[in-house]
Amino acid sequence: MNKKQMKEIEKLQKLKESGALTDDEFKVEKEKILNSNVTTNKNSDNSTIKKTCIILGIIVLVVIIGVVIFFVIKNKNNTEPTSSETNSSEIANQASVDSSSNIQAGHISNISFGNYNSDDENFDETQKNIIEYFNNNYMGFSAKDAQKYPQMFEGAKVCTYVRVVKVLNSTDEEFEVVAADLSQDGWRAYYDSVDQIPTGNIICIKGKQLNERLMGGEKINVYGTYINTENKEIDGKSYMVSNMTADFIQGFHYDSTDRYELPDSKFSFDVIKNIAEYIFGKDIKVSKDTPEYADEGQEINYYNVILDDQSNLNFKSFDMYDDQGMIVYDNEDNKLDINTTKKLFISADFQHFIVTTYDKNTNHVYIDYFDRDRKKLWSREFDYKSTKAYVSPMDYNNDTLACVIDNDLHIIDLNTGEDKVNSVIVGEKIKVLMIDDGIILIGDNSKDTIMKVDYSGNIIFKKDITFDGQLKNIDYSQVQLINDKLSIYLSANFESDPYTAYKLVLMSKDGNIESISNDLSYSF
Repeated sequence: MNKKQMKEIEKLQKLKESGALTDDEFKVEKEKILNSNVTTNKNSDNSTIKKTCIILGIIVLVVIIGVVIFFVIKNKNNTEPTSSETNSSEIANQASVDSSSNIQAGHISNISFGNYNSDDENFDETQKNIIEYFNNNYMGFSAKDAQKYPQMFEGAKVCTYVRVVKVLNSTDEEFEVVAADLSQDGWRAYYDSVDQIPTGNIICIKGKQLNERLMGGEKINVYGTYINTENKEIDGKSYMVSNMTADFIQGFHYDSTDRYELPDSKFSFDVIKNIAEYIFGKDIKVSKDTPEYADEGQEINYYNVILDDQSNLNFKSFDMYDDQGMIVYDNEDNKLDINTTKKLFISADFQHFIVTTYDKNTNHVYIDYFDRDRKKLWSREFDYKSTKAYVSPMDYNNDTLACVIDNDLHIIDLNTGEDKVNSVIVGEKIKVLMIDDGIILIGDNSKDTIMKVDYSGNIIFKKDITFDGQLKNIDYSQVQLINDKLSIYLSANFESDPYTAYKLVLMSKDGNIESISNDLSYSF
């Protein structure tokens, strides 16, 4: 590569970073520049040339062929992205093909945002923070249930509530503790030693060392990955334990009145600020102020993010929650009616924003799509006549958004804002997950509880899931694709009983149910 080519590629890189060129356009233009210096030379034989000239000609031809091969190999290597050149957009596009052919085949290959994993080393730290922030897909689990149904949890992202009983290892790099599962015994349970923990309630947790090291007796929420269940020797005795690794730990503290024990923030100020600056830029103010209407001892679980530049009415003031991944438009600062809910999501390529607005006064839903410069690219408006909660579950990859609005599944082209296929009537849904060959939908009742629709709009299967009691509704669900199988968590409310039960389902992507649990419940 010569200096002229390097300068031209640097210009292209700047255009790509500014958004003037897409990744595909950048690659095409880069290849043109690299190939512009490669030439092929044709040689013809001349029978009248003297023998010595023929020999010299052959030598010259061999040299030229060698040079051409050298440049072809070099240009091939230069056009292949190195690990340093690979960015998040390329990761999301690693298996993508033309979207129109995908739709025709009822198949799509981009990774959806709902399937992103912050453990992937291809993402930088800020992108990992963003993925983890918006990841509200951890399954609640208990050690006892994991021992009964290990196939449901192996490899799953899980969360649980425990009390540390014994520290097995604590170095500058890592920790390992033995904890009692409080989801079965209740938050008041306390144990002085491992042998006091009821059978089946022991969890071993490993993770990277924390700034504030864990001590015996502490209550914590743990978010991480379930590994397995095994017999483990502790203090010379063998116990059945559930093993998990910790992504992060959430402690507890008392409120200002010393009456109520509350969980610490799931996300720190530094993490919130880092994500806010990535999304909105450096010219922002991040603060946590207690509003006048707050009750005594009440703690505010969000940070207010205000942009210095208030000229764009669509981007002025936001509330970023520190206990769950959610960015909401501040109603007061944005002069929104109390019956209006407006949220912001970051796209799968980290270069766009999806904004949803629910107006209960007019029964309308709006979806707006913005670029990184906060310029609106398109907008859609939908009727919302449902009397149920104003929630439209969705998932999306680089070029497609799937969402259920007022009982209809819409498969939207993110480039144009238009439906790729006609909307599909699927009923009330509370969860959407896009996988390679279709869209998994979770309903709020026992009829058509689990559905799959392909990207051509064809319903592939419907599965009814029943509970023992008289079901009121399924109000919460988590779906994870693990080793090409669907692990599904369903939480239900009942008409006559005040308690909440949950059920676990393990199924193949083609709808074959491989395992299903009994109704499971927490003791508190």
